[in-house]
Amino acid sequence: MPAAPAGRAFFPTHQRQRIEDLACQAPASVGWDVTHWSHRTLAQAVVEEEYVETIHHTTIGTMLRDADLYPHRFRYWKTTV
Repeated sequence: MPAAPAGRAFFPTHQRQRIEDLACQAPASVGWDVTHWSHRTLAQAVVEEEYVETIHHTTIGTMLRDADLYPHRFRYWKTTV
């Protein structure tokens, strides 16, 4: 029997969706003092926010890649109007 893709076998859809939603927010919105999410910081935040009991940063990377999300490539900035 073939192995299930990482991120899909052990985490139900609602948990993956919550992780994806958090990845789309600025880290400061949940009290993190970083400029952007890395896979490691997002994995730590997901556990601290009690979305899941434990998760590896490579699983976060797989989930985000499957969802076509790349939060580590974005910068947040303010502009004056």
